Formats: sequence, structure tokens, C-alpha cells
Amino acid sequence: MIEELFSFEKLLEAHRKCRCSKQHKRETINFEINLSQNLVDLSNQIKNKTYKVGTYKQFKIYEPKERIIEALFYRDRVVLMALCNNIIEPKFKRRLIYDNVACRKGKGTDF
Repeated sequence: MIEELFSFEKLLEAHRKCRCSKQHKRETINFEINLSQNLVDLSNQIKNKTYKVGTYKQFKIYEPKERIIEALFYRDRVVLMALCNNIIEPKFKRRLIYDNVACRKGKGTDF
């Protein structure tokens, strides 16, 4: 089951979704330079149960007010996207009430 859920193809699909608003970021570009190898490595690490989530990077933003943001590195976001798309969303989608719009397809900020 894990082999299917975190296959090269599923991770590639997750990468494509992750890069939508991040395609010009250095970290995304570096990941894409060796995209095939990075996805194969991720898939193998997950299958072999050697994958570990990296540390969070911290940075400050100042709009609309000063706050500290903690974000995963890009490779971890790809794995998280694959997890959400292939495991979490299908299991919970039918159980959520109609008015729950957080991160759901077709229910964005204009809902």
C-alpha cells in the first residue's frame, strides 16, 4: 500500500501541486534540478522507512504585523502533499460537514 501511495508518480503529482506558487523560489528550483533523483530518493526512503521530516526553517514576516513563520523544507512539503492527497483527503472528505471549507477543492476563500 505504501508503495502505491508514495510511488514516483504520486510524488511527481504532489510536486506539481506544491510548486504552483513556489516555482521561482531557490529551494524549488534546486529540487527540480535533480527532480527524478529527488523523487526516487524520497520514494525509497518512505518505502524503506528511513524517511525523516527535516527541521523547520524560521523567518519573520511583517505584513500585516510582525510574526515568526515556521515552514517545512520543500522536499518535506512534497511528502506532506502526497500524504494529504492520497490518504487524508479521501478518508475524511465524505465525513466533513458542508460548511467546512478549509483546504478543500472548490471551497476557497470565495465560498
